[in-house]
Amino acid sequence: MTVHFRQTETSVIIFGNTYPLRDQIKSFGGRFNGSEKNWRLPLTPEIINWANTICSQHGGGRLDVIGDAAPDVQPAPLPPTLTTDVLSANLGLPEHPDTLSIGQLMDQIHRTLASTFADRIWISGEIQNVSDKKSGFFLDLAEGDSKGHANATVTIKAIIWRDSLQLMEQRHGKDKINEVLQDGMKVRVRCQVQFYKERGQVSLIILDIDPSYTKGALALAREQLLKDLRAKGLADANKKLKLTPFPFHLGLISADKSRAHSDFLDQLNSLNFPGEVTFMPTPMQGESVPTQVVKSLKALIKVGCDVIVMTRGGGSAADLRWFDAPEIAYAIAGSPIPVVCAIGHHDDVCVAEEISFRREKTPTAAADFIIAWFAATRELIERLASTMAVKLEQRLDLLTATTAGLIERLNSSAILAIQNRGQWLTRFSHGIDQITSRHLYTAADLCTNLLKKINSAVDQTLFAQELHIQKLLGLFGQKDPTPWLKKGWTRFQKNGVPILSVKQLKKGDELSTRLADGRIVVTLEQIEVTNDNHLETNI
Repeated sequence: MTVHFRQTETSVIIFGNTYPLRDQIKSFGGRFNGSEKNWRLPLTPEIINWANTICSQHGGGRLDVIGDAAPDVQPAPLPPTLTTDVLSANLGLPEHPDTLSIGQLMDQIHRTLASTFADRIWISGEIQNVSDKKSGFFLDLAEGDSKGHANATVTIKAIIWRDSLQLMEQRHGKDKINEVLQDGMKVRVRCQVQFYKERGQVSLIILDIDPSYTKGALALAREQLLKDLRAKGLADANKKLKLTPFPFHLGLISADKSRAHSDFLDQLNSLNFPGEVTFMPTPMQGESVPTQVVKSLKALIKVGCDVIVMTRGGGSAADLRWFDAPEIAYAIAGSPIPVVCAIGHHDDVCVAEEISFRREKTPTAAADFIIAWFAATRELIERLASTMAVKLEQRLDLLTATTAGLIERLNSSAILAIQNRGQWLTRFSHGIDQITSRHLYTAADLCTNLLKKINSAVDQTLFAQELHIQKLLGLFGQKDPTPWLKKGWTRFQKNGVPILSVKQLKKGDELSTRLADGRIVVTLEQIEVTNDNHLETNI
């Protein structure tokens, strides 16, 4: 089945076997009329030329032209008064030549847009609200101020039909197109202006895109941020920090359960990292990246890590552009802790990497850097130890030589001192002998006289003591109980206490007494008390 087209005063009608051409027709703003099984497109020279070509390729062509409009000339709009008069007559309303109906207004807008934007035009704007559907990409193009798309002032709907997207991918490369078609990206697109009269809505049919424009805009923003940081003296602030010789406490900013997270930790474990890692799970893709990264960075600074590693596993330029955000740049510049960035993009360097303490290409390389830092410190210590050993050996040799010289001098000095001391001792000994002899003679005389005095005093003392002993012996003889005991006299005791009165006794008491030839113990059976020279028995 062939494809044909015909021209009306305002449109180009395509009909026939149009199914294989539906995406191309849509890209030109075509709308399908289900009741008539045809497509209606805006009347423009470009569309007429395209319709001629495409219909010829499919065995058809142009069937007719309605009105006087030539294929390459835009038809003039109908006078609004004609339609107004007809409308007024049909509705029985008063005629107002200067008044348009909604339909007339939409027709005039459509003709004006078709005339003004007869050719495809280039438009720049910022992508918002991307929606990837089966038929194509649906999005908004926004005109924003310098503060970003959140403050956009004007938006317009835009569509990239699937066949146009495929042509763009063939022309520029699929990766570049995917990088550009992201929320927040500034783009320059070639498009056809389309107006839907039924909704009074203007939209854009995007037919091509300029990836270099987007890349240039990103590069320009990146350079401006770096320029601002350099002007404020912040571009090298983190680089100037000193990393501790042994960074035992690491802070890690990465996406939870990501490949970057596991690669970094696995590499540390394989190299026997001796410290600990404080992990802050952080989104590493999307609009929340700047806010969340800054939040995690502040948390790790508060914990007090030795070094902070910020890493993700690569990605497209669109994914990595969040690390050009001023929030992240100023947070790194103001960090009192060295920050190692391993964003994972080999081609471009983001601002976060530019101003960080150290840039590594991959998470594994970041882990290698940490371990290498330990190794470098250890190597420095070993080198210093070796140097110190050499210095100590040299000092020891010098000290040994000095000690040998001192010993020799000390020996000589000691021998001389001993000789001098010996001579002095000899002289001193002769002096002592003379003094001692004199003192000994004097002491001998004193001792002799003293001995005489002592002997005299001893004789006198002994004589006096002898007289005193004789006197004591006499007194002792008087007090000796033996003669009395031999005559039968004795003294009773109770429990070792002498008995002086019967009042001390009671019947049954045990009494002991001493006789001349021994001791006896008796039990008291009867007590007699003397009362006025009379005895009374007290049993």
